[in-house]
Amino acid sequence: MPPMKATLTLTLLLAGLSTAAQAESYPSKPINLIVPYAAGGGTDTAARMLGKRLSDRLGQQVVVENKAGGATQIGTAYVARAQPDGYTLLMGTANLATNPVFYKDLPYDAKKDLVPILRVTDVPVYIFAGEGGPVKSVEDIVSGGKETGGLSYATAGVGSIPHLAGEIFTRNAKLNLQHVPYKGSSEAVVAVASKQVPFSFDNLAPAYA
Repeated sequence: MPPMKATLTLTLLLAGLSTAAQAESYPSKPINLIVPYAAGGGTDTAARMLGKRLSDRLGQQVVVENKAGGATQIGTAYVARAQPDGYTLLMGTANLATNPVFYKDLPYDAKKDLVPILRVTDVPVYIFAGEGGPVKSVEDIVSGGKETGGLSYATAGVGSIPHLAGEIFTRNAKLNLQHVPYKGSSEAVVAVASKQVPFSFDNLAPAYA
């Protein structure tokens, strides 16, 4: 299966940076970059690479902080409630668009509370299987997915790009696959490697970390 494209977007609070910039020379203190997933995943890796480059360029430390849980709701709500001065940023993902569909009452309104700054990167989604497990090829997934009960697959969480890729694959192939969401890619990788779950949809970086 050809890799599917995923987009990570860096977002910050709606109240503009222009206000902070008028009051003082921005940035005049460290910036917090919130990752709404567990450490070690693809979003976390991209955030840490970006944070280092921003620190060098801005002359201020960019502190990457992981606030995982609730399909990114915990980290996103934290940023939405922060002072809108440009010093608390969110490493946003597809969940900004998918969570309103999956959840009725969100602790934030992405359209009102956040504004996009920068499209950071596009990353492909791959299928990973545990060594020595029942899945050794896509054909194994297709055949196993047609059985009663099907197979289960791990992802970085509900509404994540890997989850959407898994659902698209499941529908197109007409399979009975069960989704097992985790708080981030690092946890999903451990689950597959330890044979708790046969395979996963994920980005490349977490599997090779």
